[in-house]
Amino acid sequence: MNRVLIVDDERNARRGLGMILKSMATEAVEAEHVAAAKQQLQVREFDLAIVDLRLPDEQQGLGLVAHVRQTHPKTPVLVMTAYGSFESAVKAMKAGAQDYITKDFSRDEIVLKVEKLLETRKLWLANMRLSEKVQHLQDNLALWSTQDQIIGESPVIRKTLDLAARAGEDNESTVLITGES
Repeated sequence: MNRVLIVDDERNARRGLGMILKSMATEAVEAEHVAAAKQQLQVREFDLAIVDLRLPDEQQGLGLVAHVRQTHPKTPVLVMTAYGSFESAVKAMKAGAQDYITKDFSRDEIVLKVEKLLETRKLWLANMRLSEKVQHLQDNLALWSTQDQIIGESPVIRKTLDLAARAGEDNESTVLITGES
């Protein structure tokens, strides 16, 4: 189940958004101000944070957006505001928000944005895991290519490897080694 942090000083806005999220089989955790949001972020991991742009704290919503991006880079942020403008949208994006919505949103609009951000996070995490696996495989390949491919310490195998190495010095030669494994 996805977990979403809703940060808004308006109780009715938090509750209404929480009901929409619950209908999406998403856990909604509410915070009334920046301090409560930071406290929640310390004890839980969130799949998405929805932050009101104007909060009563000395630190406005943009400060919280920057805090979330800095301390929880895997958590996307959706900024919402009742006072939407192009300028505030640009500021929100510069602070680190992935998307922006005005509070006069329809149910379908918020559901679409939340689903999109949750799916984007899921794909980003999968991409990170695959990148780590690729790096691990590349490291292993580099290790294998620097080591001898044939394992053996007996005098017979050493003699055979020496012979193959001498024969391989001539770039025109092909060497076939046969025998019991």
